[in-house]
Amino acid sequence: MAISVAFIDESRRSLIPPRLGGSLVYFWSLKKPGSSFPIWLQHTLVWSFYLLLVSGSAGLYDLSFMPSFLAFLAKMPLIILGAYAIFYVVVPGFWDIGQRGLAALSIIFIYAFIIVVNRLFTWQVLYPLLFREDYSFDFFNWYRISTMLVYVLMAHGFFLAFKYYSELTRALKKEKELEQQKRQAELSFLRAQVHPHFLYNTLNALYNDLVQGNENASDTLLKLTEIYRFVLEESKEDLIPLRKELSLIDNYIELEQKRYGDRLKIKVERSELGSDSVLPPLILFSFVENSFKHGVAAQEGESHVDLLIREEDGKLDFRISNPATQKQINLNGYQSGIGLENTTRQLDLIFGKEYELNQQVENGIFSTRLSIPLNDGSQKN
Repeated sequence: MAISVAFIDESRRSLIPPRLGGSLVYFWSLKKPGSSFPIWLQHTLVWSFYLLLVSGSAGLYDLSFMPSFLAFLAKMPLIILGAYAIFYVVVPGFWDIGQRGLAALSIIFIYAFIIVVNRLFTWQVLYPLLFREDYSFDFFNWYRISTMLVYVLMAHGFFLAFKYYSELTRALKKEKELEQQKRQAELSFLRAQVHPHFLYNTLNALYNDLVQGNENASDTLLKLTEIYRFVLEESKEDLIPLRKELSLIDNYIELEQKRYGDRLKIKVERSELGSDSVLPPLILFSFVENSFKHGVAAQEGESHVDLLIREEDGKLDFRISNPATQKQINLNGYQSGIGLENTTRQLDLIFGKEYELNQQVENGIFSTRLSIPLNDGSQKN
């Protein structure tokens, strides 16, 4: 088992052989990673269940449950010791490093040791306690020996199933955690590519105001500050309140309106939205920015942008349209752009198949429609 030696005290580490360290640390650690139950309790429950199972089954033969229980209880320490010796010493110490022959001999020796000690214990301790009168004992009774061997193999098989299930569950949990970390790292990378993009556009708008001596330059600077604060703080979150994303869009639209003046006609329709609704940051904004960058900026003369945002049946319906430019008419080329590819990839990572994104050109109008499920604030984490 690959358990880090960091779980134990430094003074104990040097006493553990490197090959067996991972297995022995298992017993020093109080809990398995990701488990709410101490290891000793898990193992105690497993062995207790097995003891009740086999002693109860054996006791059904003549309905003598207590003698059967006591007999198996007396044998359990040896059976348990053998299981741990095989699965936590022999297997990792010999089998896993390719010394299969030595491992096989060790396992045979352990089983022989268990059988011999059990026969001695039965002869010298168990029988005198259970049978106070005269009794006969055949040490080499092969039926009894084979029966004991079967019980030992059953116990070890039972424990091996538990061990395998426990390790498989832990491995799957670790794999899921690694996948989440990988997903988060990819999202952070994608968002990092988007941030400089729209910050550049807003800085350019501020520059134009300053060059032209526009009295609204201070207001432009304030909007830019709010956008920059959003980038530094809000965009790092997995989910943000919908109202903050809409506030970012409002600030950006105001900046673009000042940038293009009267030649930009913007129509915004927004229905009443849930105050607790949350969504990933910059998802909606990316489509708004693309509409201005590839639509309005690429045209001369008057340009129209229509924006619709509404909530319907637990989903956010987002639509934006603008006069199509040559790049947008070529959907394949437009959709392969870095900004849109990043946004689409984020949608795939976050929503899987639970979102709908449609982009089309019809009658000279390029339109985007996005439908995503909305969570409430209680699901933010």
